[in-house]
Amino acid sequence: PDSCGRMLSDFWAFGMDQMEMQHDYIQFMFPTDQPSRFNMDAPDFPPEMQEKFRNDEVIVSNLQKSLSHFCDFLGYEIERKDSSVTISRGAQYDERSPNWLEPMFGMGNHNWLRLSRVLHCLKIANLEAEKMALYDALEASFKEKGLDRGPGAETMKFWRTYGGIEGRGELLPPKGAGKGFR
Repeated sequence: PDSCGRMLSDFWAFGMDQMEMQHDYIQFMFPTDQPSRFNMDAPDFPPEMQEKFRNDEVIVSNLQKSLSHFCDFLGYEIERKDSSVTISRGAQYDERSPNWLEPMFGMGNHNWLRLSRVLHCLKIANLEAEKMALYDALEASFKEKGLDRGPGAETMKFWRTYGGIEGRGELLPPKGAGKGFR
């Protein structure tokens, strides 16, 4: 359980408004080795726990379910076929995407930080197909909205750096690493 006694099943039951308004669940659905600047109760994720995440079928399945729920929040849907994964716009994309895709006050959006955490967690868990499918969907959405420039361009660098996505554009310099995220 998290510090409030909630389990993954509680987070999976969150509605879209609750996912947007609450800020202390993402660290439990998608743990990383980076500290959270926003949740001091975020779990530690030492190397031995990371190894368990990569090798335990139940944990991998739970992580995939968390990703499906978060993608639904974004308006995406996931299709898994054998070892391939595709993330594409779902029926609710036009309704839900402004919530996370629109910059706030000419800057970023707090959901962009959440997405950094999700991509980094998928990297740590060796869920390469899911990580790349999510990045591809995000990149397409950003480019369509013209967010691949300005604050969005920096966000995409952050995603590539922390997600371990190489060959797709510029990464942050090493000194930019370690600041932590949601």
